[in-house]
Amino acid sequence: MKIHVIGNSHVSIFAGSSNIIPYYPHKSIFSTKDKNNEIEIEFNVYHLGPIIAYNFFEHHYSKVLDIIKDHIVDSENEYILIIIGEVDCRWHLPKQASLQNKTNDIIVEECIERFFRSILDLKLKGYKCIGWGGHPSTNTGHNDSESCPVFGNVLERNKITKYFETKLKEKCIDNNIPFISIVDKLINTDGTTKMEYFIDYCHLNHNLVFNDIIQLIKKNILNLNDTIA
Repeated sequence: MKIHVIGNSHVSIFAGSSNIIPYYPHKSIFSTKDKNNEIEIEFNVYHLGPIIAYNFFEHHYSKVLDIIKDHIVDSENEYILIIIGEVDCRWHLPKQASLQNKTNDIIVEECIERFFRSILDLKLKGYKCIGWGGHPSTNTGHNDSESCPVFGNVLERNKITKYFETKLKEKCIDNNIPFISIVDKLINTDGTTKMEYFIDYCHLNHNLVFNDIIQLIKKNILNLNDTIA
């Protein structure tokens, strides 16, 4: 099984470690087996830079088509997984809700509608896609720093993340597209983020989350059941 993982810096956990991989046209390849050695997956990973879901279709979808043209050989047996949305939920969406005096839900719904055009177009072109639920953001408070921008408080941001996940999952189900998410694993019962799964304020630790991702792929794409810790 081969999965082409395309997106922002969060694609790096699919390349075999927690280190941020270089930008496309660099391609990282990581092959792994599940814990029971039942399946082998080759991840081909492409980092497009600090991109966001809201304007993905307009500004970055053409790069996805370039990657497909250059690297996808078998559209029947290869999948496309777009990793995006964490930055939107951490900064852009709550900020725009505040600036436009709109509810977070309305802003999230608009974002999902805009982003999902890319997924639908890929499906119409005959490619197999996987939806990704993203992950929550840091527990720290508001920060206007350009290097690590964070809007508002973690409880509000994680509500946005959960709604983003919910609406994207609904879109995927409605269009018969498999969906995977580790969001619930990373949020405490009080709504805060389990920062022990992170290497910094926003990037996940490959060693602590990747087995869960593999098990979700087995269950939701290959229909093989395993118990997820």
